[in-house]
Amino acid sequence: MFKKTGPNAALSDEGFFVKRLTRNSLEYREGNRSLIIEVEPGIDLAIYKDSIQTWNQPEGRSVVASQEKQRILDNVQKAMAFLGINFTVW
Repeated sequence: MFKKTGPNAALSDEGFFVKRLTRNSLEYREGNRSLIIEVEPGIDLAIYKDSIQTWNQPEGRSVVASQEKQRILDNVQKAMAFLGINFTVW
């Protein structure tokens, strides 16, 4: 279940948060870790899955594990659908 926390932000009861930061970026957060995902507006919002690379966390940066990337992408897609934002994954 999601809660809308702003015009382009959603908080999931599964423990993640997605927010459109700028025209070309989304923030994805889980607990004390966050990352930036590159996007591009158009007919649909293009979400660039290869930009899911590095966690920002209190103890520094770390590489996103390959199995985490798909889970993160799935979570972002669920949040975009909840927010009513049409998207395409690249």
